[in-house]
Amino acid sequence: MADWWTVAISVMGSGGVSVGMFGLLNAHLQRRLTTQIEKSKNQTLQRLKDVDAQIAEADRKSALALRRDDSRMTTLMHINRLAADGQALAYNATLDSLPDGTPLYPTQAYTNLGVPQEEMARDAARWESDAYFFSPDLGRAVTHLRECEEKLRWEATENRSPDEAFDTDATEVTELRDAASHVRELVQAMLAGWEGNQRNPA
Repeated sequence: MADWWTVAISVMGSGGVSVGMFGLLNAHLQRRLTTQIEKSKNQTLQRLKDVDAQIAEADRKSALALRRDDSRMTTLMHINRLAADGQALAYNATLDSLPDGTPLYPTQAYTNLGVPQEEMARDAARWESDAYFFSPDLGRAVTHLRECEEKLRWEATENRSPDEAFDTDATEVTELRDAASHVRELVQAMLAGWEGNQRNPA
C-alpha cells in the first residue's frame, strides 16, 4: 500500500492538493471508525456472552438451592413425624389397655405403621444422621428422643405386665414427652429461620 507521502506527491503533481488531502484524511478516518466499530461489536458480544454465562450460573445455583431446600424440608418433615410419634407413644402408654389386655401403644419400634420394620428403622437412622448434618443440636435431640422411646418400651416389656399402663408422671413418660417436644421446637425454629432467609436474602 502506498504511503502518505507518495500519495501526497501524486496528488500535488496533479494539482488537486485540497481535494486529495481531504480524501486521504477521510479514508484514514473511515478506517479508524471501522476498526473502532468492530472493536466495539466484539466487546459487546463478549459482554453478552459473559452475561449469559452469569445467568446460566445463577440458574444452576438456584436449582441446586431449591433441591437442597426440598431435601431439608423433606428431612425435617420426617423428623417432625418422629417427634409426633414419640408424643403419641408417651400419651398412649398412660391409657388403659383394651379389654383383651392389648396395650394401646406398640411395644416394639416401628410397628403398626404400614411399613416393614427394617425399612422404617433404616429410614429413621438416616433421618437422625441428616439431623446431625443440619444441626448438631437437632441431631442430639433426635438421638435422645429415640433413646427415650427405647427406654419406655424396655420398661414396658421387662418390668411391667402387657396390660399395665404407665402413670402420667412416670419418669419414662415425662422424659419421652419432653424429648419429643424439644425436637419439634428445634424443627420449628429451623423452619422459621429458613423462611426468614428466603424473605430477606443476603
